[in-house]
Amino acid sequence: MEYKTQEEYLLALAEAIKYLNPKDATKVLQYYQTRITNAIEYGEKEEDVIRRLPDIDTVAKETYESHGVNYLEMRKKQLKRKQIINNITGVIISIILLAVFFVVMFLVSQTIINMFTLLVKTFQSGKGIDKIITPLAIILYILCELLLTVYLVDLFIIMIFNFIGPVIKMKDESKHRKIFTFTITGLIEDKTNHQKVQAKLIVSFIVLFLICLGVSYSQKGYFKNSLDNIPSNTSTYIIEEPLTDINISGFNGNIYFKLSDDNKIYIEHQYEFKHEFNVTPKDNKLNIELELTKAYDILNLLTEPTQNVIIYLPSNNDIENINVIIDNGIVDFQNIENSNIKASVKIESKGTLSASKTALNSLTLEGNNIAFGVAEADITTLNVTTNSGQTLIQQSSNINNLIINNGVGHVRLENSNIDNVTITNGSGPVYCENLTGTSFDLTTKASTNDLVKTMYKKYNFNTTNAAILTLSQVICTGNPVDEATKDEIIKVNSTSSTISFKYVKGSITILGEKNFIYLEGIGNNIVCENIEEGKEKCDNQNCEICTTDNTNFYNNVTNVSSSVICENSGKTSKTEVVNANLTSASFTQNQGFFIYKNSNVIESVVNCSGCMTVDLVDLAGTTCNLYLSKIETSVIIDAEVNTGINYILKNTDTISFAKIFRNEETINFTYEESE
Repeated sequence: MEYKTQEEYLLALAEAIKYLNPKDATKVLQYYQTRITNAIEYGEKEEDVIRRLPDIDTVAKETYESHGVNYLEMRKKQLKRKQIINNITGVIISIILLAVFFVVMFLVSQTIINMFTLLVKTFQSGKGIDKIITPLAIILYILCELLLTVYLVDLFIIMIFNFIGPVIKMKDESKHRKIFTFTITGLIEDKTNHQKVQAKLIVSFIVLFLICLGVSYSQKGYFKNSLDNIPSNTSTYIIEEPLTDINISGFNGNIYFKLSDDNKIYIEHQYEFKHEFNVTPKDNKLNIELELTKAYDILNLLTEPTQNVIIYLPSNNDIENINVIIDNGIVDFQNIENSNIKASVKIESKGTLSASKTALNSLTLEGNNIAFGVAEADITTLNVTTNSGQTLIQQSSNINNLIINNGVGHVRLENSNIDNVTITNGSGPVYCENLTGTSFDLTTKASTNDLVKTMYKKYNFNTTNAAILTLSQVICTGNPVDEATKDEIIKVNSTSSTISFKYVKGSITILGEKNFIYLEGIGNNIVCENIEEGKEKCDNQNCEICTTDNTNFYNNVTNVSSSVICENSGKTSKTEVVNANLTSASFTQNQGFFIYKNSNVIESVVNCSGCMTVDLVDLAGTTCNLYLSKIETSVIIDAEVNTGINYILKNTDTISFAKIFRNEETINFTYEESE
């Protein structure tokens, strides 16, 4: 190997003599470095100097021998050790590749077998020209898959031989090369004397397959049914015996419950190929087990359309229990009105559940990835457990008890009366709008949660892990003064969260630490920001705030008094209260920042300890009792006009008056010694 620079030469030399004693190796490197430097200083070119130096291997051999080290023996051991490691690695990788190869081949063979099964079924059930076209297309598909499989096999052969070849040594080098460079594609080209014959056949088969596909689709044959997922055959079963229980299970399928027009129970089974389907009731119970709807090919181009089961129930049915367990599919309730029915649906993998214009005693849903929708439904108890997907309740639904256990899915509740709401949420977003009821309970973490235009007697929130809780135009109609109803408040237990209340009426208690708390317009009505000096500057249509429909819900509630109890702590915590109208307020802020301004509060208590700043600006009311200690920067008490509020400094602890800035002309300020 040729070296052009001294760095390259010295690095290579250092690697070659690394088995020497470090001191001896350093001396050798210094010798050659000095030799190179001196030659360059005498005007020789660096490349010429490096070219005249002895070979690295020669230097290393002589150096080792001079120090009594058998260099050749050491190199042999090193090379042997390296060869053993490489051989073991090659064998292990080859075994792994073989395992993967057999798995892949098994899947491919299963697909080919499935395609032959589909070939027979389409030939037997086909009609007209589709009886010929579809089987022909399937044959072309199989041929393409076989030819592509040859490429796949060759790929594994090349990879395996690349790792196993150095391990297996043959005496005849030409024979070794011939065996370990073998490919099926090469053999085919040798036998046919045609280059790329396999690729040409694949392209031809694909073109013919697409032509057959188009013809079958135009003739409304199997390919159209498969791509549109619409089965072409229907069987109807009339149930004469009254039913109390319906149990349905299967891997996949679409289940529909609809209202019967003739007061009879009957079932429609929609399918593409004939399946075992037993609908004989026993002891007033109907058990239906759906056979698997097969996916015949890897690309799902030729998948059998999903089976549909439509169960028609009369309005006066006697059904008590409906149980559905499927892996994936659709379960739908339409116009079913029986307040005695207890329905349970479990979707193991992925699916959709909907209930519209339906009345049920209870509906229990359990699944992994579920799209769940309720509209215009009356349900006594609704229990939803899902990891992901979407939960939607809307359009004037009436639910007595709603229980949601959600992971990362979306939850949206709107325009409904839901009496008791209990939501346990992971990190998925929760949005609630235009809801009324008695109690609302939300436990969440690391998520965004919004309540807009809701009215309940009591609210309970638990937030952690950077959760965001936003309430806007929320009303709490509870009466916390009454001992029997003292828990009817908006209560928040929060840690490391953002709490934002904008225009909320009711009694509020917020307890926690490391929170950012922003309270705006608590107890006040919403006033259009575009109204100036009694004249509207907007058209009441384009302005979201002053539009009548947007504010009536909130502004028309005038019989609810508002109060706040808030406790917050932490160096980065902050509590800000703006534009409030309260009967009473009690704020405790340990460390962080406290801002209280432009508010009317009859009785206030402000207890701040270790805060960076405390700002009390433009407050009105009767009294504001201040407990201040260890304020790090400043306390600002200011107002544009004298509102009559009396600030009473109850306790200063270690704070000095020099840190208190107050407007002497507009602020009534007294000091009371603490007992």
